[in-house]
Amino acid sequence: MLEFGQHLGGIIAVGQELDFRAFTCGQHHQTHDALTIYLLFVLLYENVAFIFVGDANDHRGRSGVNAHFVLHDQFFDVLARGRSGFIHRLGGLVKAVNVCGGRVACNLKQRCHARLTMSKFAVIVPCRLESTRFPRKLLHLVRGKPLVLWVAERLAQVAPEWSVFFAVDDHLLFDCLKQAGFQAIMTGVQHPSGTDRIAEANRQIKADYVINVQADEPLVSRGQIESLATLIQGKAPMATLATPFKRVVDFYNPNQVKVVFDKNGRALYFSRSRMPFSRDLGLTIDDAWVQSNPCFKHLGLYAYHAELLEKFAKLPLGRLEQIEKLEQLRVIENGYDIMVGVTEDPTIGVDTLEDAKKFEAWLK
Repeated sequence: MLEFGQHLGGIIAVGQELDFRAFTCGQHHQTHDALTIYLLFVLLYENVAFIFVGDANDHRGRSGVNAHFVLHDQFFDVLARGRSGFIHRLGGLVKAVNVCGGRVACNLKQRCHARLTMSKFAVIVPCRLESTRFPRKLLHLVRGKPLVLWVAERLAQVAPEWSVFFAVDDHLLFDCLKQAGFQAIMTGVQHPSGTDRIAEANRQIKADYVINVQADEPLVSRGQIESLATLIQGKAPMATLATPFKRVVDFYNPNQVKVVFDKNGRALYFSRSRMPFSRDLGLTIDDAWVQSNPCFKHLGLYAYHAELLEKFAKLPLGRLEQIEKLEQLRVIENGYDIMVGVTEDPTIGVDTLEDAKKFEAWLK
């Protein structure tokens, strides 16, 4: 193994250049070669930034290697996003500076910390082609673009530092995502729920914590993902989100799942029925009642410990799960806790063609 200190003394100061060609050990690397280098930066200065100052053929008067091993043009984004790759265009020299600027420059102290934390996490989006209520909805075109790509692009926008994978059951979905530059994993068609599909995908990914974003939730927010990441690092092996109902017509809609939870945020039950039910008012409640007596709509966003994912896939289908057709009930029926966080971020879950029209109207 080549050590950093062999060539650079182990330390780079502000204003000093860092020559990545040193790591080629004097060898010539053809453009088709692949050379991967892993570096650990321990940053002792709050506002360090790095900028490119040379290209691959600029040897600064040295007997350098004509090395078309060069860095990705978003090298320091790689530290945050967990992506990799080479572009034979930019150079192998970077310089430490004390102000952020230039083409590849950033405050790395916080972003490196974030990357170390995110390395334990993965966002996995389960994708089933033949959904029951809205067949092939993930390929339904909204303004000429498949719904699943709206979700993929939304995640790239709001959570660029996260590793995101789409667990799909059909090559139509796989090809759609891969051609657009997103990571897709083929999974079996037999899975009874999205959680089972995620469990299969995570056997390849091997994340410690998994965030489950639904492929029909095109307005997922950064705050929602961060809330789940916080909740899942507690004692409960599973977490989810809810948002207050605003309209009684939505509260009555069986496609909008309700959740009730205790004062500590632990889920008590999920149902398509109205919960809680006002004994005194019965079916006469209105929007004002719903808003003054908070009733919560469950959002299809989850987080899991990897251990629970594996156990979940082996648990028998729950009796209540099969009646309500709600996979999260399998967890409660088997004695595991689910923590619920509350979000006010707007959301549109696309379960029907009418929902797709609402999303398209929202885009306007």
